[in-house]
Amino acid sequence: MPVDKTQKKNGAAEVAGKHGFSLISDEKFRQIHSQMLRHAKAHRSIAKNITADLTALAVGVLMHLQPEDTVVLTRRHIASALIKGMPADELARVRKTRNGGLQDASSNVIFTAGVSPATQTGFAIGVALSNKMAKDHKLTVVFLEGGAAAVHASQEALEIASEYQLPIVFVVDVCAEEADELNGLSELFPVINVDAHDVVAVYRVAQESTQRVREGTGPAMIVCLPCEGEKAKADSVASFEQYLTRKGLFNQRLKDKALAGAERELERLSS
Repeated sequence: MPVDKTQKKNGAAEVAGKHGFSLISDEKFRQIHSQMLRHAKAHRSIAKNITADLTALAVGVLMHLQPEDTVVLTRRHIASALIKGMPADELARVRKTRNGGLQDASSNVIFTAGVSPATQTGFAIGVALSNKMAKDHKLTVVFLEGGAAAVHASQEALEIASEYQLPIVFVVDVCAEEADELNGLSELFPVINVDAHDVVAVYRVAQESTQRVREGTGPAMIVCLPCEGEKAKADSVASFEQYLTRKGLFNQRLKDKALAGAERELERLSS
């Protein structure tokens, strides 16, 4: 039974409060760092024409997914497939084709290439509806490309997701001027803004959002905003390493090991 708008607005207010933020262990911090190094290196290598720093939002969100959950990506987020679990050799094959709707069954990754935002969201809605009917507690996460315009173009799909309380998380990064345009969506489901370059903030927001969606409360949207001022000049990996250093957790040996693994992965991606 669909929930009314009042229930949805109250749900939005509770996103950061129902469960509370659990502590992030030292080991989890190290895992986040390792995955950020993988993503950043792959992104620079295989998405050379994309200058945006997408590492914090990709890693912060995808580290909460289970193998059976589905992620819908565009070419802009191609490196994110590695974080979801797609093998490098499989991703190398995907790079060689331009067809949309390509799915890697083993890692539950769907690539949409050359399609409209509405079509991309339609792929995600179809998967989420199937999961809803199966009552299997699986999630679908869709990374929308195109900022607020892509969200508006997907309005019909967003309303369907809200009406049927589908287990889906929408992730969109927008410029600061566009953020206010998305406020109205809070009538449909929780919309949470977060600093796109702060992986800890993204990780915590995604933790709460994915947990609530998995429990059957309906969809959520994570809006990743660009950082401002001096912080905007630093990349998300460097910022996180400064954070780890302040906590006494930065380890150069582990970083070198992670980078070596990323290099080997890139060799398979390039083959």
